Amino acid sequence: MFIIRALKWIVVVFALVVITGVLYLSFADLNWMKPRIESAVAEATGRELTMNGNFDLDILPTPSITIEDVTFSNADWGSKPVMADIGHLSTEVSLWSLLFGPVRVLNFHLRDVDVLLEVNEQEEGNWGLGGGDGTAPSSAEEYDSGSSASAGLPIIIEFAEVRNIKLMYREPEAEPLVASLESLDITTDDEKYTVIDSSGQVNDQPLTMAAKLGPEQALASGTGIQADLAPAYGKYSLKAGGTLRVGAKDYRLQEWLIHYKDTETHLNGQVGRGPDANSELSIKTAGPSLASLDPGLPAIPFEAALTAKLAREHLVLDAIETTFGKSDISGKLEAHRGDKTALSGQLQSKQLDLTPFAADKGEAAEKPAPKSDQDKQESEFVFVDEPLPFETLDRMDLDIESNIDQLIFQNLVLLDVATRFELKDGNLHFVNRYAGPQGGRSVSDITLTTSSQTAKLDMDVKMRDLRANLLSGDAAKPSQIPPVGITLDIESTGSSPRALAASATGRLLVTQGKGQVENGLMGKFSGDIGAQLFSALNPFSKEEEFTNLDCTIVGLEINKGKADITGMLLQTEKVKALGEGDIDLNTEALNIKFNTQPREGVGITADMFVTPYVKLAGTLASPSIALNKQGALLSAGAAVATGGLSVLAKGVVDRGSGEKDSCEATLAEVGGHPPLEK
Repeated sequence: MFIIRALKWIVVVFALVVITGVLYLSFADLNWMKPRIESAVAEATGRELTMNGNFDLDILPTPSITIEDVTFSNADWGSKPVMADIGHLSTEVSLWSLLFGPVRVLNFHLRDVDVLLEVNEQEEGNWGLGGGDGTAPSSAEEYDSGSSASAGLPIIIEFAEVRNIKLMYREPEAEPLVASLESLDITTDDEKYTVIDSSGQVNDQPLTMAAKLGPEQALASGTGIQADLAPAYGKYSLKAGGTLRVGAKDYRLQEWLIHYKDTETHLNGQVGRGPDANSELSIKTAGPSLASLDPGLPAIPFEAALTAKLAREHLVLDAIETTFGKSDISGKLEAHRGDKTALSGQLQSKQLDLTPFAADKGEAAEKPAPKSDQDKQESEFVFVDEPLPFETLDRMDLDIESNIDQLIFQNLVLLDVATRFELKDGNLHFVNRYAGPQGGRSVSDITLTTSSQTAKLDMDVKMRDLRANLLSGDAAKPSQIPPVGITLDIESTGSSPRALAASATGRLLVTQGKGQVENGLMGKFSGDIGAQLFSALNPFSKEEEFTNLDCTIVGLEINKGKADITGMLLQTEKVKALGEGDIDLNTEALNIKFNTQPREGVGITADMFVTPYVKLAGTLASPSIALNKQGALLSAGAAVATGGLSVLAKGVVDRGSGEKDSCEATLAEVGGHPPLEK
């Protein structure tokens, strides 16, 4: 009996102590505690907490707290003395929810907050406290992921009002990120759904969010949560909705539908919680036009599906199935993050038509703005003198393989296009093979081997009798497309593109066989200077739609950056143009002279050949066309008149040599193409 009476007295005394404490906390002025709180925070964090305003704590009838005018100091190295400044914070929670959960916030008020987050040159964040570096825990042991059972939301907010929140994030040598939250309102509607409405800005772009989550029972249990979201940033806005399950290890997304303009995206899967959690999402999207996503894209329908698997240092995009217009792409991509970033993948396509992505033929080409003196200085050389990105090459490994059955770009069609791109330990290897629908093949093998701050480049490009319709026009028959041959065999060493060009040694031979060329397409594929040169060498191109080509031959022998022309010939049905000279890759100077001769059956007039002598001068970055003997410049493909009668007489003299077919002789002189390895 004594023990029972003693226990009763203990319970009574304990209850009186608790009640006394609760009453004291509810009615006493607790501002005397501020210095102790400030001292405790300083001891725990090494930072100064200053409570300048009111501090109030209540337990009954509902627990609540109010603090005003609070500042928290920045790190010693910070750009400003204060990291966070809070004008007012007050909240009231349900007493029973503290005991049985989830915590129910009856009301929450926050206003006039200014926060500065920054990183120094040692990559330390000012949010790191107690000597920490501001980084998140890195191991699974430091993060309690809990069980896989449903956990529900730990907090349910019935009412919240947030106003005037500002956040700035700074990194060295980067523009700061400035975000502001003008208002955030959280309420509960009659159906017990949580309604969220917020507005603010990020870097002067408006950011808004409207959301609806619930019902309340689902929020508490974490299962069957219905969510409707409507975020908008700048000119971009979307709507999303679906079912959400909140688990201790992940968030489950079921039958989510996202609308962006007229594009629909279906989303299913789970997003892991914690730094080492795994995520897996199944994504399917489709729309009537790519142009609705971006005005610069073509107006063609598209569909895409893939499975995304994301781990801490591993991303896999698997089961990729994409169609856009008449094109398709499928395959798999993987990315690993560790000491090096590694990207690998295999992509396939039955048909890849890039024609819709080209500019409309009917659109007028925009004339580039005149170059300023600074632009001219920066573009003095095609091969720049900037060091190659050796560190970037060494920090990344790539292994990408693609196979395309049919590649189309306007009139160009290539078959069986196989490409392999490898980057390993700073060394690049590129291999490419393809064939033409009318015959011919191309094989390229390019290697860049790096050692310290020096690179060795080996280029072996071979093309044989490939009828690629670049210049023959829409109506060209296969037999009218000139077969093209290329032999490029070059070695070079250097630490920059300019050094590689200046040390280049090897051979280049480009040939075109018999066929038809649409004169108006010359400028499209060779630029203004190419169109001007073709017009100067072939005066008939100004008035005729097509040129009947016999052959084109360009042979170069390259020795330590000096490219000597071993043979150069443009022979058409009416004109023959012979070239000689050199290209200095050290200075990028052009010195090529042409002698144009009319062929048999051509009626010569004084304005047909302004001069038979044309010179390509200037540099690779700034080429110019001049009359070789008189030195006058050509402009827009029209030569400056220099006296037609003397030119006419010269044209008559050259007719005899012009009539002769020089294609076979010139090709034999430059050595021809070696066999294409199988």
